[in-house]
Amino acid sequence: MVGVMLAVAVRRRIEKEVEPVWSDSLGCGLMGAGGNKGAVAASVRVRGEELCFVGAHLAAHDQHVAERNAQYHELVQGLLSDAPCAHVLGHDAVVWAGDLNYRIDLPRELVGPHPASPAPRRAW
Repeated sequence: MVGVMLAVAVRRRIEKEVEPVWSDSLGCGLMGAGGNKGAVAASVRVRGEELCFVGAHLAAHDQHVAERNAQYHELVQGLLSDAPCAHVLGHDAVVWAGDLNYRIDLPRELVGPHPASPAPRRAW
């Protein structure tokens, strides 16, 4: 995958209790091979619990909601259902993160200023 990375950090005190199960990647960009859209995933077993971590990058722009939804389903089916530890439902927990490109379209007056924005200047 180009630009999609997944890092799973483990505390030293439990590192001997973490067993890697599998990792994989699946592109769903340009003709399924573009590498710029898709996901990487890793599954680990910790104290008997199976945890799955997914980092994904889905289609951008407001008009591509259907494409994003289709990419999600493609990734779940192609990436997670073929894994040795079954599918999403076979894990005790799934953490799905990344640049999913969903937007919430709200009028500016409902959003207010961004917390990091400088205070507006007063006209004297």
